[in-house]
Amino acid sequence: MANDWFRYLLQYQPAAFLSRIHVPILALNGAVDRQVPADENLSAIKTALAHNADVTIRKLDGLNHLFQTARTGAIGEYADIEETLSPVVLNIVTEWIEARFKRKIVFIESSRLLTAFFHASALSRPRRPQRIATFHTRASRDRRCGLCRRGRRRR
Repeated sequence: MANDWFRYLLQYQPAAFLSRIHVPILALNGAVDRQVPADENLSAIKTALAHNADVTIRKLDGLNHLFQTARTGAIGEYADIEETLSPVVLNIVTEWIEARFKRKIVFIESSRLLTAFFHASALSRPRRPQRIATFHTRASRDRRCGLCRRGRRRR
C-alpha cells in the first residue's frame, strides 16, 4: 500500500483538472457501483464543472462500476454477469454524441464483438465509417477480430 502509485492516487485532486475543461462532458455513474459512490462522485463532478455550460450528469439505476446490470454491485458478482455493457448506457452515449456532433452512430453487435461506428448523416459525398470504440468480450480475447484487426498479442 505504500507504493508511489497508491500515494499518488490518495493525493489526486480531480477537481483541479475538471475546472480547466471547456468541452462537452458526459459523466455517468452506476447507482450500485461499490467502487465509486455515485452520489458523492457525481456531486463533486457537478461542482467542479459548474463553469462548463454543456455538462450532462446521469446516475444510472441498477448498474455497477462496469455499467452492467447488477443486483448488488459487488465485485464478486462481476464473474456471474454475462452482459458486457448495458444497452441503456449505449443509448445514452449514442444520443449524447448525436445531439452534439450531428452524426449517426450505428452499433454492430455479435456474440464476440461490439463495435460503434460514426456515419456522417448529412454529407454530400459518401464517406467510409470511422470506428470510434471497440468493446471485446472475454470470448474474443484469444482470437483476432475481423473488424478492428485486434487480438491478443503473442509473446
